[in-house]
Amino acid sequence: MKKKGFTLVELLAVIAILAILVIIALPNVMGMFNTAKQNSFNTEIKEIYKTAQQKWIMNNMSGAASNITFRRVGGNYQVYSDSTWKTTTDSKYVLDLTGRTQLDFSITFDSAGKVTEYRASDGTFYYITKSNVSDLKVEDIGNTTYGESGKFADADKPVCGTGECSTSAAFISSGTNPTGE
Repeated sequence: MKKKGFTLVELLAVIAILAILVIIALPNVMGMFNTAKQNSFNTEIKEIYKTAQQKWIMNNMSGAASNITFRRVGGNYQVYSDSTWKTTTDSKYVLDLTGRTQLDFSITFDSAGKVTEYRASDGTFYYITKSNVSDLKVEDIGNTTYGESGKFADADKPVCGTGECSTSAAFISSGTNPTGE
């Protein structure tokens, strides 16, 4: 009488074939996953740009145009005052945003409404304008002529002692302040 079932050799062959398929497919799947996350990040920083631009226009409709930096680090909006960045809830500096709350950014407008510096990070991905950019447009975000974007390498992440410190916050904090100090 012949037994029904699989032999050990047949099972090992199937497992080996499945392992080979996983080894081949996994890098492609992970690459697509990382590309989707990068595209999501780029979409969000473009939305921040548009919202900040609208806020700059609203702030300047009633009076003389001025330089302004919209900056959020660690979920807190900040304003440059007395030679330091301070947390603020002033509606002039706070943007009405939806989306990921861990996204930190600093976007600076000159008195003509041109974006002169833009930094954004979610702790994994980053975007920064090049130093020679004097009028960044939303369609320029992602174009390597105007800025640099990518994924932080583990070696780039700052080592922090006591207190809170994230890659995103350190990256945003390394930007310039409105007075150029």
